[in-house]
Amino acid sequence: MYKILAVDDDIFSLQLVSRILQSEYEVIAVSSGDEAIAWLKENSADLLLLDYYMPGKNGLETLREIRRNEKDAATPAIFITGERDITLEVTCFREGAEDVIRKPYAPEVVSSRVGRTMELYRLRSQLEKKLDEKTEQVEKLSQQTMRDVLTGLYNRFYAQRAVDISLERKCEGVFLMVDLDNFKQVNDQFGHVAGDFALKKASEVLLEITGEGGIACRMGGDEFAIFVDHAMEREKIEDLCDRILQKYVKTIDSEPAMDGTSLSIGITIAGQDGANFEELYNAADKALYFAKRNGKNRYCFYSDDMPVEECAREQVIDIQTLSNIIQENRTVNGSYQVPYADFRRIYNYVSRSVARTNQAARLLLLSLNGGEETEEGQKRCEEEMYHLEQAVVSSLRRNDVSARYSATQIMVVLMDVTEETIGVVIHRIREKFMERKRWPEFQLQYQDTPVKGSGGATE
Repeated sequence: MYKILAVDDDIFSLQLVSRILQSEYEVIAVSSGDEAIAWLKENSADLLLLDYYMPGKNGLETLREIRRNEKDAATPAIFITGERDITLEVTCFREGAEDVIRKPYAPEVVSSRVGRTMELYRLRSQLEKKLDEKTEQVEKLSQQTMRDVLTGLYNRFYAQRAVDISLERKCEGVFLMVDLDNFKQVNDQFGHVAGDFALKKASEVLLEITGEGGIACRMGGDEFAIFVDHAMEREKIEDLCDRILQKYVKTIDSEPAMDGTSLSIGITIAGQDGANFEELYNAADKALYFAKRNGKNRYCFYSDDMPVEECAREQVIDIQTLSNIIQENRTVNGSYQVPYADFRRIYNYVSRSVARTNQAARLLLLSLNGGEETEEGQKRCEEEMYHLEQAVVSSLRRNDVSARYSATQIMVVLMDVTEETIGVVIHRIREKFMERKRWPEFQLQYQDTPVKGSGGATE
C-alpha cells in the first residue's frame, strides 16, 4: 500500500483527507513542515500532500528542504490551498508540484487527482526500473565485447582501440607480444580443457605483473599482449619481462600438464618502432619470432636488422629444451595452423607463386553464425569454433594453411583446388564439423575466391 504524507496545520482538514484516502492508501498526518521533515529522516513517503499556507515553514519552503535530501528528491507532491490565485498555482508547478487541489475538498476530486498522480508515479517507477535494467545490460554487454570470454583479459579489438587512442594523445609507451610456448603440446597430450587451463594461468600471470600500470589482453589463440602507456628505460622493461617469465615458471611448477611450457616476449617501443597499434604489433611479432627461434622462454627487443645477438637473454639451451623444440616441429597430418600475422605472409607468398607458375589456389572463409549475445552463448561459440578448427585440420592436407581470423571465422588457403573441386573440400569439412558439433543454434557458412597472382613483396 502506498504511503501518503499529509501536512496541514488545520486538524479538521487532515482528518477529512485521511477519511477520503484511507481505504486505498496509508495516510500519515502531521501538522507542520518541521514535523514532516523530521518524519522523513527515518521514513519514506510515496506522495507528499502539502498545505501551502502554514505557520513557520509554508508548504513551498517545506518541499524545498525535503527535496535537498537525495532519498526524497523525486517524491511527487500535491499542494492544497484555499486561494484561487493563478500566480500561486504557477509557482507551485514551477517548484515541481504534480497538482494543486483547492479547499474546500470535494472527495471525488481529491480521490481522482491523488489516484492519477499515484498511477503516474507507479508508471514512472516502472520505467526507471526498466531503464536501470537496460543500462546494466548494456554495460554488461559492453564489458563482454571488450573481454576475452575464456581468460577475462581485454580482447584484441579493445586493445587496438585503447593503444591507438593513447598513442594519438602522446606517442610513447611499450608494447609487448607474449606467446605461450609449446601450447599445442598441451592440447595434443592433455586435451582442450588442459589447454584452456594453461591459457588462464598465463593470463593470471600477465594480469598480476602488469597490475594497473598497463593493459593486458589476449590477442587470440596462445598470443597475448601488454601495453604500458608511458615511456620506460630499457632496464625497467627488462625487469618487467624478467618478472613475467619468472612468475610463470613458479606458477606452473605444481602443474604437470603445463610442464615444458614457457613464455616468449617480443618488445617494441612506441615512437621508435611504430606510431600505432598495427605498426607496433607487426614489429613485436618479428621480435617474438626471434625470441622463439633462439630457444624460447626469453625476450627480444625489435630492431630493423634483428641480429640474433639482439635477444636480451642468454642463448645457451639444455638438451631437454632442444628436444622439446624438435618434437614441437615434428611432421603432422592436416592443414598447417598459424597465427593471423603468419597467414598473411604465407598468403602473399602463395599469391606470388600463383603469378609465376599458374598453380591453382583458393581462399576459403568459414563462418560460424548463430548463438546468443550472452556469456553462455559466447562460451558455446568458442567451443564450436574449437570443433571447427579441428574439423579443418583433420580434413585438409599438409600443404594447406589455416588461421583463426576472428571469434567466429577461420581462413584457409587451399593449394591445387579449383572452383570445380572445392565443393568436395567443403563437404569434407562440414562432415567432420557435424560429427563434433554440440549446439544446434550454430550454422556453418562459407565463401571462397581464387587466390590471384601478385608480384608484390611480402610483409
